[in-house]
Amino acid sequence: LNDMEWLSGDASTGKTNLNIHEVLEYARDVITGGFSAGTTLSNIKFEEQYDPSLPPTFANKQHLVALFLNLFKNAAEALVKNKNPIIRISTSYHHDFQMKQAAMPIRVVVEDNGPGIPEELISTIFDPFITAKHGGKGLGLAIARKIALDHDGMIECATSTLGGA
Repeated sequence: LNDMEWLSGDASTGKTNLNIHEVLEYARDVITGGFSAGTTLSNIKFEEQYDPSLPPTFANKQHLVALFLNLFKNAAEALVKNKNPIIRISTSYHHDFQMKQAAMPIRVVVEDNGPGIPEELISTIFDPFITAKHGGKGLGLAIARKIALDHDGMIECATSTLGGA
C-alpha cells in the first residue's frame, strides 16, 4: 500500500532548486548502503559521467531520490549474475526536449551491463504490476515514471549499451 501511495501522490509541493548530482550521489549512497558485504550486489561498480555545467533543477528532493532509488534498485537486480557488475550514471543537457516549465532540460541516464529487458516487456515496463522478477511487485518503474511526469519530465527504456553479463 505504501508503494501505491507514490502513484497517487502529488510532487508539486516541496520543490526547491537542487543540484541533480548531489541527489544522484545521495541515492547511490543509500542503495549501496543496503547491499550486504560479500554479496554480488556489494561488488557493483558505479561509474559517474556528470556534466558539471548543469544548473540547479527545480524539484522535490524526496521524490527524485525515490525515482533514482527505484532505477538503481532495478539496475542492481539485473546484475545479480554478472561477474563484473557496472551501473553508469550520466547527466547532460538535453537539447531536443522541450519542457513545460523548466528553462533548461536535464537528461539523466542510468545504464547497467546486465542481460537487458525482455523484448515483450519493453513497451509496458513502466506500467504498474509489470515485472519479470520472481517476487517482484512491478511498482518501482511505475513510481519512477509518475515522479518523472510530476516533474514535467519523461522516462524511457532502451536495451543495455554496456554489454551483457
